[in-house]
Amino acid sequence: MIQFYFAVGAAFVIYLVTDLLRKKKKTNRIISIDDKKCARCNSCVTHCTNGVLKMEPEEGRDMHVVVKKPYQCTACEHCIKSCNFGAIKLVDKIQLSSTQKTI
Repeated sequence: MIQFYFAVGAAFVIYLVTDLLRKKKKTNRIISIDDKKCARCNSCVTHCTNGVLKMEPEEGRDMHVVVKKPYQCTACEHCIKSCNFGAIKLVDKIQLSSTQKTI
């Protein structure tokens, strides 16, 4: 009987560790929008549950999607799933700081 409790406890610890690692991985990621692929359909803005994305005009150009509040992004991927053009992806914050062009 003790072995059973040990096995259940070990499985629970493994579950907790993997869940924490998955959450940590999501918090180290941020939205990147490829302006060339974006069709400005506003689908990602309407599907964003945290108000991270916004449609704004750019000087001398038409409307485009802007990441207004990147700190509120929970990496839920609703915007990615709603984009039919493959213009949105999650990138590591470290990778983003090295390219520094996407946001």
